[in-house]
Amino acid sequence: ERADTLVSFLTPISKACQTEWGIENTYNALQCFGGHGYIREHGMEQLARDARITTLYEGTTGIQALDLIGRKTASSQGAGLKLMLAEIEAFAKANEGNPALAEFIAPLRGKADEWGKLTLAT
Repeated sequence: ERADTLVSFLTPISKACQTEWGIENTYNALQCFGGHGYIREHGMEQLARDARITTLYEGTTGIQALDLIGRKTASSQGAGLKLMLAEIEAFAKANEGNPALAEFIAPLRGKADEWGKLTLAT
């Protein structure tokens, strides 16, 4: 049940991120070609259209955001978010003495705390 709740919470985040990052990466690749990126022989113009259409297939970013906030957070009283925040805290606690991660632990905890407070505020 715990794993199902966590996966359910993370699914809309994953879908939206993959869509947005796919578009961003495709447009960055297109820029590498300059004006030649839109020439058919390179194939980048097709990749740009394919990446852009992904936002229309499911209305990914907007629909996933509504799913995350409405069904996965509000209707469950933040069950998935609380599990995710607990995972972040467990990671931070386990790595407190790790010198390679030392500079990241406090900011990670701060952002996780902010995320929880903003999302669960009534």
